[in-house]
Amino acid sequence: TSHLWHSHYSDYHELLSKTIKREHASRMGSRNITHWLNEHGYKTLRGHEFQNAHVFSLLKKQARDNRLNVRHKRERETLRMYLLNAPITADKNDNY
Repeated sequence: TSHLWHSHYSDYHELLSKTIKREHASRMGSRNITHWLNEHGYKTLRGHEFQNAHVFSLLKKQARDNRLNVRHKRERETLRMYLLNAPITADKNDNY
């Protein structure tokens, strides 16, 4: 079930994700976010400067995480079944 899935990311990865999400929410594109992160001294998880693909990948992971963590409302409906008391017969002209 989806509510059992949770993030196993490092604190720095969480910080990057929140920062990128905040900038993306302010209508900034991934290329501009890349420039902004590099100008403000942020580094990738491996200590390199950001490239557009890094930011795009983190945005894609956020979308996946959001999709996996959605809780769906459960609805229960009454199921009704009717049994018709009619014999089923087969004619010799029926092709089954």
